[in-house]
Amino acid sequence: MSTPPQSTHAKESLPERVTRRFQKDAEFELSAMSNLRPGATGIDGVIIWLSWGESSGAELKHGPRIKVIMGDKLTREAINKAVSVKLTVPPQVVGSLPGKLKQQVFRFIELNRQTLIDHWNGDTDSQEFGAAIQRI
Repeated sequence: MSTPPQSTHAKESLPERVTRRFQKDAEFELSAMSNLRPGATGIDGVIIWLSWGESSGAELKHGPRIKVIMGDKLTREAINKAVSVKLTVPPQVVGSLPGKLKQQVFRFIELNRQTLIDHWNGDTDSQEFGAAIQRI
């Protein structure tokens, strides 16, 4: 009777295994996201971030939405403070956006709703998605 091959990760402690799994999941989740800076959207001072809906159960549960990240850099802190906006008709803010910014984001969604939904559904890749986006 042969001995089953030992996992390459067998000597890892539980915290090491959890950390490795989290990093792997985070790398996948980040690779399944696209971001648009002000030059692409026409909205100054924010980055619009969209993940593919199939990338996580949470996204499927909440439906198509974008994240509005304040500032001009993708940092962990900025991402943690991001405001979600559902791609419903009319769009719904989950959190709070200043009035003028909210109007700009809504206008951006109205111009690009189908493009955003197609990308969320995984029907377009990041390059196709970026090329189809219309600035406000």
